Amino acid sequence: MKKIRLTALMALLLAAVMMLAGCSKEKDYLGTYVSAKGTTLVLKEDGKCKYTQLSWDESKEGTWKIEDDKIIVSGVLDYEIYAELGESTTSLLFESDSTRWNDETLIKTQ
Repeated sequence: MKKIRLTALMALLLAAVMMLAGCSKEKDYLGTYVSAKGTTLVLKEDGKCKYTQLSWDESKEGTWKIEDDKIIVSGVLDYEIYAELGESTTSLLFESDSTRWNDETLIKTQ
C-alpha cells in the first residue's frame, strides 16, 4: 500500500513540475512584438492577444497558446498564424498555411 501511495505522490509531483515548466515557457514570450512592416502583436498572460497592422484603424483581439513548440495565434485573422519556438524569445518568424499570409518577423520590444 505504501508503494502505491508513493507512486501516486511521485506522479502528482511530476505533473505539477511539468505544469510549472510549461507556464514559465509561456511567460518568456509575453510582451509586445513589432515588425518592420508596422505589424504589432501583444501576447498577454491570460492567453489573449492584440494584433494590429499599420493599415488598420483598430486592433483585433484573439488568443494565443504554445502547442507542439509553436506559438499559435487565433482569432485575429481569418486563419491562424504561428511561430516555431527556438532559442530566441525576442524574435519570432510568423508563418501560416494560408496563401494570404506573407511570413513576417516580429521583434520583442517590451
